[in-house]
Amino acid sequence: MVRFSFLKVRPVAGFAFLWIVCAGCTKSVPQPEPESMKPGGQVELTSGPGVRILFLGNSLTAGNDIPGLVRAMAAPGGVTVLPQAVTPGGVNLEDHWNDGVSRDLLVKEKWDFLVLQQGPSSLPESQVDLKKWGTVWCDAARRHGVEPVFYMVWPFDGQKDGFELVSQSFRKAAKAGKAKVAAAGEAWRELRRLDPDVKLYSDNLHGTPLGSYLAALVLTHRLTGVTPEKVPGKSTLESGTVVEVPTDKLEAVRDAALKVIDGM
Repeated sequence: MVRFSFLKVRPVAGFAFLWIVCAGCTKSVPQPEPESMKPGGQVELTSGPGVRILFLGNSLTAGNDIPGLVRAMAAPGGVTVLPQAVTPGGVNLEDHWNDGVSRDLLVKEKWDFLVLQQGPSSLPESQVDLKKWGTVWCDAARRHGVEPVFYMVWPFDGQKDGFELVSQSFRKAAKAGKAKVAAAGEAWRELRRLDPDVKLYSDNLHGTPLGSYLAALVLTHRLTGVTPEKVPGKSTLESGTVVEVPTDKLEAVRDAALKVIDGM
């Protein structure tokens, strides 16, 4: 049986990521994205003024550095974002609660927003799980003066009625938790309607840079109020990574984000 050991979460350009080492392997690899239990780790916190956001999720938040994209996108609108993320591969919100690390961060530090990501959470049992543990996290956030926001992701590529099921799951969870939704998954669905040939998936679940750019546009507006038209088509992260939307796709990407934002 292959065993995994968990290393300390390391901050990269202000963000925290967890890498997993397979016993007997010769290199570190990022954990893939099943909806299963994996514990979290430690993070180092950013200090200073700005909108402080704690992201709790998995590789759908870590992939293409969604927190870093939000930070980069908010800056042209005059908003400083100070994000931290706990994003070990494959975890759900119950795992984040039980590992204790994420709860300690919520309680011991000052945050403006708590971003909750799980999923896709489209299966019946996953919908129940998201609603239950999302509500637990939302209640805990409000007790500490933090506003909870659900980061709605997207289904597995090709899943029948997947976008509808993911949307239903996250919106029900948000209603139960009395929280807001950043409906990135609905923006993906809208962009595919506008441009059926657009490439949003890098595999059967994770996003391409373009897909992550669209998701971050929706999150940025929900968390900071910065609108898509203020965000340039090219964003440079603190790590030096450049995320750029092809010129011929930019209008459709912005339109998809705006369509969802208007309905949030």
